[in-house]
Amino acid sequence: MPIFSIYGVTEQHKGNFGNLYTQILWHALEQTSFELWGQKGQFDPGEQTRDTIFAPEVSRALLYLLTLPPPQLHIDDISDLIFNIGQGEPISVRRMIQQVASLLPPERQPIIVEAEVPQTIRNYVVHTWGNPQKLLEKGFQPLFSDHSENLQFIAQALLSQMDWYWSIVEDLRQQALISA
Repeated sequence: MPIFSIYGVTEQHKGNFGNLYTQILWHALEQTSFELWGQKGQFDPGEQTRDTIFAPEVSRALLYLLTLPPPQLHIDDISDLIFNIGQGEPISVRRMIQQVASLLPPERQPIIVEAEVPQTIRNYVVHTWGNPQKLLEKGFQPLFSDHSENLQFIAQALLSQMDWYWSIVEDLRQQALISA
């Protein structure tokens, strides 16, 4: 089941593979530059698009899929089992930057540096859209589709360093170690 461009509070462990929304936000909060790639004659920096989905929506989509009638499977065709999870609304990286910027104070605005796609990266994907129409046609509708509201929650959590969250995680880990 392909799931496209998930973003949420606890994805810092993904590093450079984290969603673009949260990478832009991390860079802005740390006041480090974010490289906005382009390729002369092919696409301008920030023109690339991504279909994004807020992390809780993935869980909702998976639970929703479990409510559907069992698919008719054939040994040569498992397409009834495959659903792309996304919102179905690709957004440009430039728009992502604007949304992040609108949430942050002036001293934490994204620092953008335009650059060419590095030569070392082969087959750079400009537009990714997993086409979740099959899932949407089955009746699933994302509830948390306002990226600005989702990002506001994430920004607040990251600005507070999430000590409350990580202390709970650490307590649970310690309890698991004691009972093991």
